[in-house]
Amino acid sequence: MQALLIVALGGALGSVLRYKVGALVLQQTGVTAFPYGTFTVNVAGCLVAGLLIGLGEHVEFLSAGVRLLLFTGFLGGFTTFSAFGVETIALVERGAWALAALYVVSSVLCGLAALWLALKAGGLGALPGSHGQGRCFAAFMARNAKKARRARKQPDAIELLKRDHAEVKKAFRQFEKAKYKDPNACKEFVASICNAIEMHATVEEEIFYPAVRARIKDDELMNEAQVEHESAKTLIAQIGKLSGDDPMLKASASVLSEYVRHHVREEENEIFPKAKRAKLDLEGMAQRILERKDELKRQL
Repeated sequence: MQALLIVALGGALGSVLRYKVGALVLQQTGVTAFPYGTFTVNVAGCLVAGLLIGLGEHVEFLSAGVRLLLFTGFLGGFTTFSAFGVETIALVERGAWALAALYVVSSVLCGLAALWLALKAGGLGALPGSHGQGRCFAAFMARNAKKARRARKQPDAIELLKRDHAEVKKAFRQFEKAKYKDPNACKEFVASICNAIEMHATVEEEIFYPAVRARIKDDELMNEAQVEHESAKTLIAQIGKLSGDDPMLKASASVLSEYVRHHVREEENEIFPKAKRAKLDLEGMAQRILERKDELKRQL
């Protein structure tokens, strides 16, 4: 939805500016036999595109959102191939073959020239033999395509599990620094951490661990991970029986934090690298993890 709004905003701005520029050109030239308005906006659009690409190579401002706003939205609304086609056919139907040919050739050549000049101004010339600048432009476009693919890519199973690790560790740090006056608030915060740990352990045991165990053939490593899960669950069950003002609550939470930190190191340093090398379907597994988490959240 956010991407659609960005494109819509850019397209609206580009379309309004195209109308204004076209009207201004017509007012200044007073010529209706040749479509100077569309010609101007198309060439100007090529010039702006070149400048943006050139600047983007030297100044990191072309994020995925900015590219959507400027290229897909604004320049998509500002330039107009459809109007170019309609006006070319209109010239042909009036018998103005020479003007139609001039319009097509001049639009293409002037558009390409404007783009190249703008790229040259930004240090990204695209003509062959320009001391590698053509390769530089191609590399720039490839890098931006790669960035767009990364922006669209969904996290895989390992990335999801690492996010869980980071969130739980952050929650423990917050708990250690906090000074709760309300015992109920203290109890609720610890309970939220315990719920997150149990949910994480469940999706690992049901989805991630079986797939990894079957591929890496290291039962000892996977058995140790399972035992660490069971130890954490036992302590969580004990914590669940403590009240918010029980002096053992903070001590028990601190021990649980140590369990978690040790387990995270083992997973991220040993299990996750082996899982990656095993060529598992981590993207498909991520989808199953998300679906299972949704089910577990509804049960809370």
